[in-house]
Amino acid sequence: MKIKHFLLSTLILASFSTSSLMAQSNKIGVVVEAGYGAKLNKSDFNGAQIYITPVYNLSKKFSVGAGVGLIFNHRNNTIFKESQSLLNIPVYGSVEYIFSGDNKIMPFINLKAGYGIASKKYQVEDIGKLFPVNDNIVNVKNMGGVFLSPAVGIAYSINKSLVRLSLAYDYQKMDVVFSDNANHTIKSKDSNSTITLKLGWSF
Repeated sequence: MKIKHFLLSTLILASFSTSSLMAQSNKIGVVVEAGYGAKLNKSDFNGAQIYITPVYNLSKKFSVGAGVGLIFNHRNNTIFKESQSLLNIPVYGSVEYIFSGDNKIMPFINLKAGYGIASKKYQVEDIGKLFPVNDNIVNVKNMGGVFLSPAVGIAYSINKSLVRLSLAYDYQKMDVVFSDNANHTIKSKDSNSTITLKLGWSF
């Protein structure tokens, strides 16, 4: 809960700070995006997403920035027949190129790359027989890792702002630790991949 409150405060502060800077220079802007990612593999998470990215416009076509997001991952646990969730907080750098178009519609490409902060503990049935335990239960801890999100999209100009629609491939690397009640542990690597539709606004 403390992490959520801290991140919300950070997002609000970043938004106000960027708005203040924009009044001083048209080279400074901010991109706000929201979207939903559909999992590519059965064991992956679906995810609702929010991003705030302050950017610096190097030219009319090329910009760089750094931002933070929230990804609310969820999936159905086929063992316990209940929802399983994982909060991911990506912190990333961003590069974007807007191609020449007509006066209103412009295609663009974007890449976000950084680190996804995640931490989740839960229990599953030891169907893979990882440990010789009597209760047949395994403790699982998911932790964060590399975050990548390449995207293509179109932007529609409205006054001095852009309404954006994009399609992204989101990749999140995760470290996973399995343990039993006798303190035996196994470390492993996992990943989560989604195809994500995002609606955004840049100003």
